[in-house]
Amino acid sequence: TFEIQKPEQVLVRLRVEHSGFTTLNGQRFGAMFVGEVANPSDILLFHRKRQIDPSKSGTNASAVASALAEPLPPEDLADINVEDLILDN
Repeated sequence: TFEIQKPEQVLVRLRVEHSGFTTLNGQRFGAMFVGEVANPSDILLFHRKRQIDPSKSGTNASAVASALAEPLPPEDLADINVEDLILDN
């Protein structure tokens, strides 16, 4: 039988797309939540966008690739980081 070891703690995973940005240390970030979440060492899951290969796609692939080539700068979230968002909630 399966038994939950710490039912009062939640499991948290945030998938963070970081293309064009630097990452932070996920274990150091999770250390702030030891005792509050069930998985403090693997809260953040970093990934990058896939590169679109125009030779394998249709004719519109080059337009899509050029539109998505650079990430759009966040206007309202420029001064907010992940830690602030989590601490507020």
